[in-house]
Amino acid sequence: MFLTLLALGIRAAQAGDVLVPEATPAQLSDFSVAYLFYDMVVSQLRDQGIGVQDADAIRGWADADADACWDNPDCPRLLWDRDAGGSALVVLGVGQTASGLEVNARIYKAGESEPTETVHEIVPGGSEERLAVRISGLAVQVRDAAGDAGEPARIPVQMPEDTYAGPTGHDTGSHDSKPAADDDDPDSRDSHAAKPAHDDKPAHDDKPAHDEKPPKPKAPAAPQDSADDERAHMGVPAWAYAKFRESGLARAEWLKQKRVRTGKVSLELLPGYGMGDVDRGYGVRVEVGDHGNGYETLAASTVDGPGAGHGFSGAIAITYTPTWFLETSLQVGLLTGQKHLNVGWECPATACSTTSDVQAYDPVNSVQGFIEPRARILPVATGYVKPYALVGLHLRLWDGFTVPDGSSVDYPNVAGGAGVGIAVGAGLSIDVLPQLSLLVEVPYVITLSDGASESDSPDVTAVPDALDPSAGLLRATGGIALRF
Repeated sequence: MFLTLLALGIRAAQAGDVLVPEATPAQLSDFSVAYLFYDMVVSQLRDQGIGVQDADAIRGWADADADACWDNPDCPRLLWDRDAGGSALVVLGVGQTASGLEVNARIYKAGESEPTETVHEIVPGGSEERLAVRISGLAVQVRDAAGDAGEPARIPVQMPEDTYAGPTGHDTGSHDSKPAADDDDPDSRDSHAAKPAHDDKPAHDDKPAHDEKPPKPKAPAAPQDSADDERAHMGVPAWAYAKFRESGLARAEWLKQKRVRTGKVSLELLPGYGMGDVDRGYGVRVEVGDHGNGYETLAASTVDGPGAGHGFSGAIAITYTPTWFLETSLQVGLLTGQKHLNVGWECPATACSTTSDVQAYDPVNSVQGFIEPRARILPVATGYVKPYALVGLHLRLWDGFTVPDGSSVDYPNVAGGAGVGIAVGAGLSIDVLPQLSLLVEVPYVITLSDGASESDSPDVTAVPDALDPSAGLLRATGGIALRF
């Protein structure tokens, strides 16, 4: 019997009193700080003489069950179901914020799926070790409470470690089926003195601790300065922050579930269709004459400007969300339309046998570019569906006309140009995933400057006609936003 107990005691020592899986980083970039803080907690426990199963040991028997334990609510149950052999479990989630290191911890008693203790704190640089001491101390308290309740360390047919102190001269067989003896018996005390000296509670209480289910944890109340800093970093209104504090969730998990975009960068792809001033027209009339050196252009009248039409559009945008109600973006896109060209010349009857000619070319397809710095105003901070209003500056760019010359006529060309407008509109965003949104948007551009020009010569009797503009542009777009 002594050899059996000795073998079981060795197994329990190998299993460790406190299980500490690898800390889960809030983001991939937080991996290094998460590991450093995890190592602080493990070191603090070992410095107190506590047996610890660290991440490497746990991974050896738990495989992937302990991976990203903070993000997996089933992780404690999966570990206990494997007869983990520990008296307590410490689950850590760690991330870097603008205010310092954000640490979340849940500490479980053996066999429990609800935490006995929770910690949520943001600590400035240099204060991490203080928090590691606090968390390790809570883990020791939970471990000792599990021992006080006489709970076996989830090892089949094993006497709890704190009831075995080696051969005592008593009949050890009489203890095989008992979880613990009274503390009044010196042979039943923990040989490692893990229990506090002032604790004289019998191992068998009238209401075992493992029968008491703690209520759903809530995030602990933070000092006002810390709460204000945290809310500012989260970029949410006061009512939303209150909901977060009531949820009991880690900050990163709550922001993910509520689809909060603060601090995020998005890449948007927005195909669409435009109606309005998408065409350009150019007309020219010249007067020619013969001064003995052949025909030459004596005077010209031109007209250049936009015209109403329709065409496809496509845009790409980079968007940043500095706070919950505002998104800023830079959108760059293309707009298809048509170019219209008509030319003509006239010559005095005394100088030419033919006095005039006019030619209108068939319209050709064209592409205009546009750039829009813009802002979106969102009335809601959380949720899957977010309506918004938008306002921005619209800068339009177009190319010029290279006019084919006649056999005896040299027509003037026209260069490209730029116009300015104000973009206003509304849209709807549906956050189907934390990293993916569907967008529907209808912006309208009020034209302030369309680049229209007209040049008349008193020597040219026939003035070319201009296109009819609409003084605006309406676009209907839909697309996706990929969030980082």
